[in-house]
Formats: sequence, C-alpha cells, structure tokens
Amino acid sequence: MIAVRPLAVLLLALALAAPAVSRVATAQPKALDELMMDLNIAPLEPMPAPPLNVTTVEGVRISLGEIRDQAVLVYFWATW
Repeated sequence: MIAVRPLAVLLLALALAAPAVSRVATAQPKALDELMMDLNIAPLEPMPAPPLNVTTVEGVRISLGEIRDQAVLVYFWATW
C-alpha cells in the first residue's frame, strides 16, 4: 500500500483550489439595490409609509404624519 504524505495532499488541494479562489476574489460585487431587486424585496417606486400611530415610552401618542420629513427609526420587538 502506498503511504500518502499529508503535506503533499494539502499542497495538491491548494493547487487545485487556487484558480477558483482567484475567480471569486476578482469578481465585482453587486450593488445593494441590484441584490435587493434580484430577491424581489425592493419596491420599484418609492411610496409614503402607511399611517402609524404609536405611544412613546413617556405615554405620549404620536402619529408618523406628525414627524414627516424627519428621520425615523421604527423598531418592532417581539418576545416570541
């Protein structure tokens, strides 16, 4: 039976994988918008957010329309 040296096997594997790795490294990444369109998760046309009424942690009711033209982060949290 022929004994195979582990280093020789490793070098052969690296030599065979090198062309594939170089192709991946030189590929141009897609823009985020393009990736989202590929996944059908980006709207084609911008549209206003639907009406949203919430109560702040201070107990004040606020409508999304009241803070129009301001940056808003809506964070939905669930315990399920």
